[in-house]
Amino acid sequence: DIHTHLTFSVALDKELAKQYKKRFDGYVETGNSAMYLMHEQLDVTDIKGRVYFSEKRHRGEGITARVLEGDTKITVSSHIVGIKPVMEIMGEGSFDARMLDQRMKKLGMLRLSGRLPWKGQMTLGHQKVDSDEWEPARMWIKSDLVGLAIDLPEPFRKSAETTRRSELRSTFLPNIKTILNVQYGDRMSTEMRMNNSYFPARIEIGEMKLSAGKAKLPDKDEFRISGVVNNLDQYGWRDVMQEHYDKYHLLRDRPIVEVPVIVDFAYVSVPFDKSKAKLRKRYTSPLIMPAFKGQVRRFVFADKDFGKLEFDSRRDKFGLAFDKIKVTSPHMEFTGKGSWHAVGDGHLTKMQARVKSPNLGKLLDSVGFPDKLTNGAADISMDLNWEYPFYVFQPAYTNGSVKVLVEDGVVKAINPGAGRFLGLLNLSTLPRRLLLDFDDVGSGFGFDKITGNITLKNGIVSTNDLAVDSTVAAVLAVGKVDLRKKQLDQIVTVTPQVAGTMPVVSGLLMGAGVIPLVWLFERMFGSDLDKSMSRQYHVNGPWDKLKVERIDKEKDSQPTSG
Repeated sequence: DIHTHLTFSVALDKELAKQYKKRFDGYVETGNSAMYLMHEQLDVTDIKGRVYFSEKRHRGEGITARVLEGDTKITVSSHIVGIKPVMEIMGEGSFDARMLDQRMKKLGMLRLSGRLPWKGQMTLGHQKVDSDEWEPARMWIKSDLVGLAIDLPEPFRKSAETTRRSELRSTFLPNIKTILNVQYGDRMSTEMRMNNSYFPARIEIGEMKLSAGKAKLPDKDEFRISGVVNNLDQYGWRDVMQEHYDKYHLLRDRPIVEVPVIVDFAYVSVPFDKSKAKLRKRYTSPLIMPAFKGQVRRFVFADKDFGKLEFDSRRDKFGLAFDKIKVTSPHMEFTGKGSWHAVGDGHLTKMQARVKSPNLGKLLDSVGFPDKLTNGAADISMDLNWEYPFYVFQPAYTNGSVKVLVEDGVVKAINPGAGRFLGLLNLSTLPRRLLLDFDDVGSGFGFDKITGNITLKNGIVSTNDLAVDSTVAAVLAVGKVDLRKKQLDQIVTVTPQVAGTMPVVSGLLMGAGVIPLVWLFERMFGSDLDKSMSRQYHVNGPWDKLKVERIDKEKDSQPTSG
């Protein structure tokens, strides 16, 4: 991976007569020489100077060169290993970071500007003492990065004025492999073994720690990631990956990390920006994604704490298969499996999941929907699919089915319009309901059970059996919701449970003495009495301006036969 162009002269002075002590020394002088590394992405040109050598040492001072067109000073020294000198090359200089940015884009270096100061050293490979084994060449480069601006997403973003002491160390192994160790201030530490026979190089094994100490190579074939990530810029990294995928046509069919990625984060927070969450025409293919498994012990999304996140995936010929997705919090357990596959130039994500919550009200409070519900044990199952990546979930572009069961709760906040009819279930207004007084429909009701089957297709959410049962009334909703147009069109039937509550209510209104008579009346007429008081409403219009219209008035006005 290294080739050179050298112009040099050699001065040699060696005593050949046997009666004299042998002496071997000389120098190499270069002028207008060059060396090219990393598939010619990194060049050292205009090498000028003289290196002296003997059987015991190498030395050279005042050597000049240009690294990425930046002026560089070079010195050469050596140390003895056994009986042989080992050459060490020291360099120091700076260069325009845009040169590195332009040369290294294909290798993952992006959005650099300013001037990068650096100093480094390379120790050439040599044979070990009393052994036939070879000690590989090594290199280190250090910089405080003052003057360099990095326009990558967090946690790597950096202004030119910020000091971030960083270090890169490389060990050049046989078979075109390299052990690379990078320390980026206190933000990131990574150590990995790279296979340089590919372009870009492939990661064979490694570890990365984010704000969590120093990384080291694992003892088995895997890539470990751990630490703490605050404010992970999901939209910024999406754009970086897409730029590589679209502009440089790299990694079209295989991941840069070919071993399983093992994740163990203590904390990850991901902000949400609605303005940046719009759907895009193109996304990075799942074919380049590595298999990953592990956990995030505390996962925060959009400032909402979702608790512990666990996952386990594997690669297949179409992309990724998820064998396990689990989210656990005090108020919820989400378990699921699915896949993210490439379909032609598009995507297809499938997800089968189940959500169980002992208290749906507290769960809604914790994820940003406060004061909607009190209590409510929930069991919700779903089978969904969408033609976007796994991480791009948009209900309005999702197809599939959802089954809902919620028991023993109280709906607290019912806004005018969508929930107006639910006020019919408020126990405190039951006496007025029995007198057929529905003018004060308010907010809030208690329920025994909410059940229903929901279908999602092309942005339309429809149901034929969404039912709410309570001791006060039964509600059945049939119709659809257009998620894209944000409109609702449903027929809601409300049936007061008069038969079951009449003895109590009658006792309250007329005294306990009538309870036996009312009980007998209830046994005689039963559900027919409930059905006779059923009311039907048409709820439709935009979400923010829903209209609730009673549609059974004509039926009520017709004379009954009998």
